[in-house]
Amino acid sequence: ESTRRRHMGNSKSKSKSPPEHQTSAKEDEARRVAAQSRGRRVSVSAEADKSTEPFVPKVVPKTDEQLTRIKAAVAKNFLFSGMDDEQANTIFLSMEEKHVKAGEVVIQQGDTGDYFYVIDSGEFDVTLQKVNDHKTPVFHYVPGGSFGELALMYNCPRAASVTCTADGVLWVVDRPTFRNVIVDSTRRKRERYEKFLDAVPLLENLSAGEKSQICDSLMPCSFEDGEKIITQGEDNFDDMRLFFVEDGKAIATIIDEAGVSVQVGEMSTGNFFGEKALVENVPRAASVIAVGPLKCVAIDIAAFKRLFGDSLDFLKSHISTYKTVEQVQAEASGQ
Repeated sequence: ESTRRRHMGNSKSKSKSPPEHQTSAKEDEARRVAAQSRGRRVSVSAEADKSTEPFVPKVVPKTDEQLTRIKAAVAKNFLFSGMDDEQANTIFLSMEEKHVKAGEVVIQQGDTGDYFYVIDSGEFDVTLQKVNDHKTPVFHYVPGGSFGELALMYNCPRAASVTCTADGVLWVVDRPTFRNVIVDSTRRKRERYEKFLDAVPLLENLSAGEKSQICDSLMPCSFEDGEKIITQGEDNFDDMRLFFVEDGKAIATIIDEAGVSVQVGEMSTGNFFGEKALVENVPRAASVIAVGPLKCVAIDIAAFKRLFGDSLDFLKSHISTYKTVEQVQAEASGQ
């Protein structure tokens, strides 16, 4: 990968392309470490918009095909999960299409953040520059991912670098649009979930600022009775999430060697599931099925790695308490 700054590739859009040096990734644990070292609480409200001018949404003409691609790219993006149709439309119409080449540095660690990016196509590596000039890989993004939001939300420098590793297309949102639309949506979502997170045992030792960051990353999801949320053996890590039960009940089942489904766990409001595969980097060990209507909030794998880096020991300890099929069967038989 290139450690040298390059000029951003030409865009097919007729609109002016944003400056090359401003973009970021879910600037993973780097952002968290940087904030902790500064000893300040991070919050979406940390930066007040100082402009006294009324916000006028930017409009970049697009074809129906481009709008379809944008909607597909943000379909699973947590930042868009709390938006109403009007807010989403404002963002979609403001986006500029940007073509990037492999080796191109989209975000440089330490720079000011002026843009947020959604990946339409291509692949991107996130790296953290240590004090000794050693570059540490942090995350790898594929289509449907997004980066650059943290510097805009928390008014901090880019905490990691993002480099294109396979030619692709980005949809770019400028700072004023992001602050006026996405941050407002995020504030409302935070107000909804803060009390719920206070009751989740996993999070009881986190600071208010850390819980706020988790609120910002939550994606609401609902399931019908009998619907399978997680399937045993799944190994597509890009789509994996950690789930918190907001309301309802779910059960965990494992198919034993005889092909019989054995219930090994039950989750209700305040419980979580799905962490084992994320912590151990292994395929899903069990299936999880809704029992009656189920409401959850979920965190994708990128946010999980960024936000729960300091909780892995606790999670590993929790995982060790899970019952095996053999233990459940022995209990059932009275052994």
